[in-house]
Amino acid sequence: MVALNLLNFIRLTLYKVLKLNEYLDYQSKEFLDLISMNVVKIRKSKGFSQLRLAVEMGYSSASYIGRMEIRKNGEHFNLIQLFKIAKILNVSIKDIFEGTDEIIQTKDTNY
Repeated sequence: MVALNLLNFIRLTLYKVLKLNEYLDYQSKEFLDLISMNVVKIRKSKGFSQLRLAVEMGYSSASYIGRMEIRKNGEHFNLIQLFKIAKILNVSIKDIFEGTDEIIQTKDTNY
């Protein structure tokens, strides 16, 4: 009986961990999507084209920035790139992460 209870406990715990991980993956995508949208908004407000930003970041083509902005194939900006974008566009890194606290602080009560 103890072994059966332990097995059920392990199954339930594993299920909860897998569901939590699935939820965190979903929230991570929302987080990265919002950052990309913020980059687009800031870039346009500063009058920068994708090409201009790409060149100032050291890339030879706008396609790299474009892929990150639309998150093609799950691509996203990394921290170094976000640092460079903030410096080049002369904005606070906080502006790039605007609205992400809401995603981070969202709790799913099912876990």
